[in-house]
Amino acid sequence: MNHSADIAAIEAISALPTILELVSDLTTLRFICVARVTDTSWTACAVLDKLGFGMRPGDQLDIATTLCREVHDEGRPIVIDHVSEDIQYCRHPTPQIYGFESYFSMPLHTSTGAYFGTLCGLDRVPARLSEPKTLRALELLAQMISHQLQTEQTLEQSLRTLRTEISNTAHLRSMLQQLRSAEQRQSFQLDIAELLRQQPGPDRIYAHSSEIAGRYLGVSQVLYAELDPAQQAVLCRHGYNAGAMPELGGRHAASIFPAEMLTALQEGRSWACADLARQAPAGWPELAAAVALPLGRHGSSVCFLLVCHHQPRAWGDDELQLLEDMAERVWNVIERVRTQEALRQADRRKDEFLAMLAHELRNPLAPISTAAQLLKLGRQSEERISRTSDVITRQVSHMTSLINDLLDVSRVTRGLIVLERQRVPLQQVMADAVEQVRPLIESRRHNLAMQAPTDEVLVLGDAKRLVQVLANLLSNAAKYTPEGGHLALWLEADGQEARLHVSDNGIGISAELLPHVFDLFSQAERPSDRSQGGLGLGLPLVKSLVELHAGSVRAVSRGQDCGSEFVVTLPRLGVFDATPSGRDGDHHAQAEPAALRVMVVDDNVDAAQMLGMYLENEGHEVCILHDPHEALALAERMPMDAFLLDIGLPGIDGNELASRLRALPQTRGALLVAITGYGQRFDRLRSMQAGFDHYLVKPADPAALAALLAHAGRRQGK
Repeated sequence: MNHSADIAAIEAISALPTILELVSDLTTLRFICVARVTDTSWTACAVLDKLGFGMRPGDQLDIATTLCREVHDEGRPIVIDHVSEDIQYCRHPTPQIYGFESYFSMPLHTSTGAYFGTLCGLDRVPARLSEPKTLRALELLAQMISHQLQTEQTLEQSLRTLRTEISNTAHLRSMLQQLRSAEQRQSFQLDIAELLRQQPGPDRIYAHSSEIAGRYLGVSQVLYAELDPAQQAVLCRHGYNAGAMPELGGRHAASIFPAEMLTALQEGRSWACADLARQAPAGWPELAAAVALPLGRHGSSVCFLLVCHHQPRAWGDDELQLLEDMAERVWNVIERVRTQEALRQADRRKDEFLAMLAHELRNPLAPISTAAQLLKLGRQSEERISRTSDVITRQVSHMTSLINDLLDVSRVTRGLIVLERQRVPLQQVMADAVEQVRPLIESRRHNLAMQAPTDEVLVLGDAKRLVQVLANLLSNAAKYTPEGGHLALWLEADGQEARLHVSDNGIGISAELLPHVFDLFSQAERPSDRSQGGLGLGLPLVKSLVELHAGSVRAVSRGQDCGSEFVVTLPRLGVFDATPSGRDGDHHAQAEPAALRVMVVDDNVDAAQMLGMYLENEGHEVCILHDPHEALALAERMPMDAFLLDIGLPGIDGNELASRLRALPQTRGALLVAITGYGQRFDRLRSMQAGFDHYLVKPADPAALAALLAHAGRRQGK
């Protein structure tokens, strides 16, 4: 069958080569094609072939061997990320015939709504085509081709009408105006697509896309802005301004914007007003009409697109749809650019860290190598041999410290650290940490001030690891404070928390670095002599160890040369907490733990039974269940004081079960403890957000669990 007219209609779309390139860039597929598909034939109309298939416009395939036949028959797209893993198509003959692993086919339609064919693509390797953003982009590009095809067909129809109805000039002008509008719209969409295809930085995307939109719509001003609900402020980025009104760029009080607009943006809705005369509050800029479209969130701020006009204006549905499409596409690219930049920064920090690691390991190797060569010469005096041995010992100790830091960070990030929990007095932790760091403090002639309450402040934790945390913070304070500086260490506590403070008057932390001081591979500038060495792993290790103790750590600094303060917050144990080791202890000094009603929910029957037996031996009333739905039903009838939940439960997981228990009036105030094999930081954060009070990694320390239940019993007045 001859489809030359169809091929000509497709080839008349001037932007089609750009669209095909854009599809290839978006999907990573190397063969893209627009095909005319009928009940009996498949004909290539436009081809982008980077795989070397050798196909050209006009080439035909047996319709029975193509998946486009299914798109034609069922009227839906087909998207396959990985043929070998796709249940529906892994044994289909078509992928075997043409040898592809990834494939998509989007339907195209004519101006009458009839099926024309497909925009399709394939490659020999898998691709990520089914992601929502990619699917949405493919649908939009297919719609763009359909619209342009429709425009070409409409144009042809208009020309035929012109030849037959030459006297109807009014109708002709109307048709030409529609064609010009369609062409302008297509030009606008292609300009936006070309800008986003280049993936420039966010500032350039903001500036150029606002100018493209402003000129297309003929409005006074287009800009991007951020609403900060906490500060009740709106930050407007300088964008397109036609000159008919003052520039809105800069920071403004949120009160000068219509309340309806701010409410809609925070709820994720678009807002439009044709005449602001009655809605704008006092102080509103010289605007008469505006549109605000939410983009997404950046931190706590709501980002949005703001389109303004200096005269009242009715906003058409097509204009609003166009702006919404542009806003969504712009934000998707900006988010992708930001993610790529974050990955580049992380990769850069990793490279810098590896370079620093190599430098730090070479430093002690140099004196060790020289000392070894000296000893090989023989005939050395005992004094020189002793000095040489001291050098080797010091440098080996330094290398051991570096390697231990690396191993500690590796163990923590992989969840391999097991804490030896016991009742730990923080005053003793302070004394032990200072004893470790005192040689460094004295060598730099620092003045250290200490202060602690006279009453014993106890926490449940690993004494060695807590000393390691405090020693790291004190060591950092000493390293980053010029000689003769002032350091301070003090402890404060209330009924629930204990807080350890370490401060100095050293070089401080810049505002740019402060949010990242606890990130792996991040490190502040050191003194130029680099006399103390180190890998910058101390603060990430501190943060991880503190979080393992169910605590938190934060850094405070007013900037460069203004000193720093680090605050470690830990949950405090009361004076009469049960002995975590399980020994009887001094019954005159400690109260018996209160008996609680405890529900254990774990689909591992043996683990649940053993834990239940231990808790019963501790005097608690224990209910053991293995199904989360049964647990939820029983909790409604029989309120419990505490729930010990596994995360990997069948049906609904432990996080969902915790959320539902928190929503029940009977169990809203109960103690929720996660006991799970998942130990990554993301798992902990997700569980805490679900409502858990504590997070224990299997095998859970029974003594720690007993102490948590005893503490909960006292808080509940039992």
